[in-house]
Amino acid sequence: MAEVASAKMAGAAPISWFALAFLYAPIAVVLVFSFNASPIVTEWQGFTFDWYKQAFQDEALRDAALNSLIVCGGAMIFSTAIALMVALAMRRRDELPRPARHATLWLMTLPLLIPEIVIAIATMSFFSIIGLK
Repeated sequence: MAEVASAKMAGAAPISWFALAFLYAPIAVVLVFSFNASPIVTEWQGFTFDWYKQAFQDEALRDAALNSLIVCGGAMIFSTAIALMVALAMRRRDELPRPARHATLWLMTLPLLIPEIVIAIATMSFFSIIGLK
């Protein structure tokens, strides 16, 4: 079965690798140039850790990084718990009553819908602020 799928998708692997390289190349360039001794990005003057030393000596930056890690950890635990509950509910989908099936489907699709809702509310607020009806 895998041979049939790969025969239908001939050329997909090189395109996928190119897409990944295209997406990750800017990150790699920024990472390489973050070790540049020169304050000008386009001019390489050698390898240094000075920029990282300066960044880690800034207390406000350390506090911001710690806050980001705390929020990240909380979001990770919360989203994993929700995903586990939804996965267990969907595994026993046939045993659930109809309203519970709809609730689990709603919980699964909610993260896909929230960005559009936020954009719609922001657009509506903007238009009402400028007086457009």
